[in-house]
Amino acid sequence: MISGLLAHRRALVTASIGAGVTLLSVALTRVEVPVLGIGRLLYVPIVLLALGSGPIWGSIAGAIVGGFYAVGNFLNPHLTTGHFVSLGGVLRLAAFTAIGWVVGASAARDRELAERVKELAERDFLTDLYNTRAFEAALAERFERGHDFVLVLVDVDGLALVNETEGHAAGNDHLRRLAAVLREETDPGDTLARTGGDEFVVLKEVGSQPEAADICDRLRDVLAARGISASFGYAVSPDEGDDQLSLFHGADKRLYASKLARGTRRRLRSVS
Repeated sequence: MISGLLAHRRALVTASIGAGVTLLSVALTRVEVPVLGIGRLLYVPIVLLALGSGPIWGSIAGAIVGGFYAVGNFLNPHLTTGHFVSLGGVLRLAAFTAIGWVVGASAARDRELAERVKELAERDFLTDLYNTRAFEAALAERFERGHDFVLVLVDVDGLALVNETEGHAAGNDHLRRLAAVLREETDPGDTLARTGGDEFVVLKEVGSQPEAADICDRLRDVLAARGISASFGYAVSPDEGDDQLSLFHGADKRLYASKLARGTRRRLRSVS
């Protein structure tokens, strides 16, 4: 999507240059006559360049077009008054420059808003991590890169009990704290997402299964130190899966085994 937007903006800039050259070289010096008004079409390249590049280049384009308009009027035998600078020319220069700035600023603001809306649409409202839709796109991108990476499944233990005994507000705070720990303990290039009520995922480049297991152990210990119990499962791509279904299947098997083992240990401790 980003490359498509950049290509679109480049097309706008190219079109503005082509239109500007044609209009300035032909219409102003040879075709324009009083009351015909071809010069008004010079707003087109200004607007196109402002839309594609923003307020600064839009205002620069307006100033340049205004200057060439004055030159064209001076060289055109039908329009020349013998004066290169006139009050009308100054006002036209100001109008062209202002239009370039206003249109460019509006376009830049619209792009910022569009990016913000896109970002909000990809975020989980509670934890501000990626949501399921954004995670699936990130996972597909990982497969396309072809690099080794691990899919880590994180399942919060005892969230239902927290909600029942302390209330849903406390449960939400529990999830936010877990998300904060994951952010602190992962790298900027990792992908973090909340894909369910108490389910989280991490995508991270790794070189081997032992390295992936170490990552899970470290995250489990850090969370436990913060009073958060969670079960982990992982699967490494491409060794354990080169598509979403097989990778999740491998990670889910380890997650289930981890939950069984933790439950067994708790029962043994209670008996002893």
